[in-house]
Amino acid sequence: MSAPDSPNDRVAALAVIPAADFPEAESYARAGAELAAYAAAMHQTRLRCVWTEAMTHEGLRRYLLEETHELLEALDEGDPAHVREELGDVLLQIVFHAEIAAGDANAGFDLADVVRDAREKMVRRHPHVFGPDGAANVDEVLRVWGAAKAAEKAERTGILDGIAPTLPALARAQKVATRLARSGSTPVAADAAPLPEEIFADERSLGAHLFALAARAQELGLDAESALRTHATERAAEG
Repeated sequence: MSAPDSPNDRVAALAVIPAADFPEAESYARAGAELAAYAAAMHQTRLRCVWTEAMTHEGLRRYLLEETHELLEALDEGDPAHVREELGDVLLQIVFHAEIAAGDANAGFDLADVVRDAREKMVRRHPHVFGPDGAANVDEVLRVWGAAKAAEKAERTGILDGIAPTLPALARAQKVATRLARSGSTPVAADAAPLPEEIFADERSLGAHLFALAARAQELGLDAESALRTHATERAAEG
């Protein structure tokens, strides 16, 4: 096979080489062996535990949400031992879902497919790392990453495409605002009341302002979560 001609070709070729041939992969052989043993343990558990055997993707949804929030709490605490534990619990959810899929003839993937797809995506999204051209600063990294992602997701045309509808309203609103700005639209509606600059001095002052808004909504009997979700959806449609 001839060598790839362009930088993009070289990145694409590196993304799909066999895992064993990936540069420096041998340094992570222990992690690979542990993950393989964990997957085997999950398979045996799926075969021999009646609760695990009966579990479905839908049945695991709440556990994935719970474990994710527990990991976020551990990260906030900054306790490495707690972070390590909660990372393992999130990993359990990933391996569990992959094992369910492996036993479903209609799913067509297993844990190895999940890991390979994630590796290929990481390489494709980081041409400044795995290709010949670097990035001198964070802005350049974000530009390169954004261009790579846009090329992969060219079928997305709407502002809301790819934004999970289950995101909390505030996180969803920030994503919508970011996409509106990138598209050249003004994120804030023209009739919106202006906000004092001092509100955004730091995250602490911003948090206090957001809490005050939530408290006022509660006093008025309004659902702040629903109000923000609805407005973000409307702004996306207008943009």
